[in-house]
Amino acid sequence: MKATFLAYLLTGPGLVALVGQNIAWSWRLQGAPLPAVTLIRTDGREDMALDGFTGFVDGYVQADCWGSTQLMADQVAGQIKAITRVTSPVILAATGGVIQGVFVMHEADEFEGEKPDRIFRTRLSLRIPHLVS
Repeated sequence: MKATFLAYLLTGPGLVALVGQNIAWSWRLQGAPLPAVTLIRTDGREDMALDGFTGFVDGYVQADCWGSTQLMADQVAGQIKAITRVTSPVILAATGGVIQGVFVMHEADEFEGEKPDRIFRTRLSLRIPHLVS
């Protein structure tokens, strides 16, 4: 799912225009160029039915959208939200049926550090139902 979701995000021309390839799973190098996106898998509940595992996982990913200003971080988050606002059939086709949908569940603004080195973050909590891959 990780590689598929990252590839799906990179289909968004607005996101790529802002961050380029500066999207990574799990961590961001200190001092790396901004804006940037860090993706962290936070949960993955396997879907069960009466006859066992269905093959689906109800996954959750935290997308940290980093910027040198809050406006920049918000713009990056806005591009991710735009990518997720398409219909499920579009996402299914774009991901080969692996990802069933992407839903923004929560959004929060934060900052890290002290002036003049402060950087800003908009955190998106995403629900991503997907097939086991």
